[in-house]
Amino acid sequence: MNVIVVDWNHGATTLIYSYASRKCKRVAEILKKLIDEMLIDGASLDSIHMIGVSLGAHISGFVGQMFDGTLGRITGLDPAGPLYRGMAPSERLDPTDAQFVDVIHSDTDGLGYGEALGHIDFYPNGGTDQPGCPLTIFSGLRYFKCDHQRSVFLFLSSLTQSCNITTYPCNSYRNYRNGKCTSCEPFWPKPCPILVYHYLVDIVTWNKDTRRGTLSIMLADEDGRKAESKVNPEAATFQQYKQITLLIGFDQDLENVERISLTFSTGSVIGPKFKLRILQMRFHSLTNPERPPAGEELTGIKRRFFTFGRVFIQTPAVPIRPGPDREHPENLQAHPVLKKEP
Repeated sequence: MNVIVVDWNHGATTLIYSYASRKCKRVAEILKKLIDEMLIDGASLDSIHMIGVSLGAHISGFVGQMFDGTLGRITGLDPAGPLYRGMAPSERLDPTDAQFVDVIHSDTDGLGYGEALGHIDFYPNGGTDQPGCPLTIFSGLRYFKCDHQRSVFLFLSSLTQSCNITTYPCNSYRNYRNGKCTSCEPFWPKPCPILVYHYLVDIVTWNKDTRRGTLSIMLADEDGRKAESKVNPEAATFQQYKQITLLIGFDQDLENVERISLTFSTGSVIGPKFKLRILQMRFHSLTNPERPPAGEELTGIKRRFFTFGRVFIQTPAVPIRPGPDREHPENLQAHPVLKKEP
C-alpha cells in the first residue's frame, strides 16, 4: 500500500480564509499531475483513496472531477462549510467525484458543511457539538477547532477494532434519538457499519398521569462492571399502559447483567417529586442481536430487581400479556411493589 500525505499547512492556515479557498483548485491540479505519474508507473484509479480534511475534502472532490469520477474512493472529514454552502456540485465535494464518497460531518453549525455530500454521510452526535469539546468561547481557539477536528479522530478510530462504532441510516437525528432508526436493512447482507453498544429498551409504566423527564439507566454485571447511559429528555415521555421504545447507548458491552439502576428526573427544582411506576421493561441488544432480551420475566438478570432513584422497585414476575390484552389495560396482571430503600 502506498500512502501519500499532502502537507498544505502553510497555505491553509492563513488569516484570509477566502485566499485559501481560492487556491484549492490549484492544489487539486498539482495532485492530478502526481496521480498521472502514478498511473504511468502502473497504478490504477480504482485503487486510489483520497482522504481530505475541511478544505482538503473539497480539494479531493476537485481531483475526482478531473478524472471524471473514476477514483476509487474519497473520504471527506468535516468538509469546509464557509464559502461552499449552496455552491454548485462542480464547486465542492460531490457524490459524482468518485466511485464511492463517504463523509463524516462533525461541526455542521460551525466550520463544517451541513448537507449530505457523499453516497453515505455520517453525523456523529447529530453532527454538531461533540462530547468533550468546549461549550464557551472562553476556551480560546479550541472552542472553534475541537468539533471540526473530531471527524479526524473518529475516522482514525474506525480503522481499529478497539472502538465499537456502529451507525444507523436515518432521515433525522431526532428520529434516531427516539429509537426509530434501528434497522440495518440498507446494509444487508452486511451488518450496520459500531462507537457505543446499542440497546432498544421497551418500557411500560402504570402512572395515571403522564411523566416526562430525564431517564438514566445503569447496568452492572456479576463482576461489578458498570455502564451508564442518559436518555434524551425529549424521548422520555411516559403514559399509562403505553409502551415506548428508547435507543440507549452504553460504552461497555455487559453480557451477564445482574442489576439495573434507573434514575428519573423531571428537571424541576421547586416542583413535586414524582415516582415512575414500571410495569414492564425489556432490553434488546442491537450490537449482539443473537442474545435473548433481558426483561419480561427478566431472563438473564439474576437478582430480578431495579433500583430507581431512592425508591426500590421489585419487578413483577408476570409480564404484560401479549396480543389483545395490550389494548385492554384492565387485563394487565403485573403489579410492582414499591418500598423505600433502607
